Amino acid sequence: MKEVHVQSLNETTALHAREVLISELTLGSHSLRGVRLPAIDLTAIAKACGGPLDGILGVDLLEQLGVTIDLKRSVARLGVAPRNASEESLIADMEQAMHSCSEAFNNADADRLASCFDTDFILSSPSGELRGRDQATNHFRKLYFGRIPRVHLSMSMNDQRAVGDVVWSLYDYTIESPSVHSTGRGMMLCRKFENHWYILSMHESPIESGSNHVQ
Repeated sequence: MKEVHVQSLNETTALHAREVLISELTLGSHSLRGVRLPAIDLTAIAKACGGPLDGILGVDLLEQLGVTIDLKRSVARLGVAPRNASEESLIADMEQAMHSCSEAFNNADADRLASCFDTDFILSSPSGELRGRDQATNHFRKLYFGRIPRVHLSMSMNDQRAVGDVVWSLYDYTIESPSVHSTGRGMMLCRKFENHWYILSMHESPIESGSNHVQ
């Protein structure tokens, strides 16, 4: 057993821990070999964070993995190598599918929009969380699709990265009509399965809003 110190924004806590050797640690496209890490009880920290924790990545390890933390968007970005032709093709395919999903929203086509979401889709924002395809679709239908004239969604994606059949993307969005105005940024995960793209999750950070996304 050895003593380790976990430093947060306002205090440093001393804990006793065993040291474990991980032969290979992979995060995104990065891999570290022969990593020695302390194994500590995270129960107290998990309670303070309001949810289960599998582990904590320290600043020193994040630096080795080339991670940049974007505080405005509340996301962490990995430093990655330039995309290859296969990744570019996959991302372009995803963007085309997301354009179709935006059209479904703008046409108030709830059934077509529902087909864009994974069955376990999650939408989170500072005002709450929606879980599941049906809950999200019903929310959009009730909040936006009954308005005349129709609400218009504009979305621009950037900084996309592909890992296997999953594409991670940042995006900026605007939802507006005479009675609604909402702008913000977000992070989206999409997965291709049996030649169809599904949105796994969206995490939104509104900048200006006259209508909340999640209520």
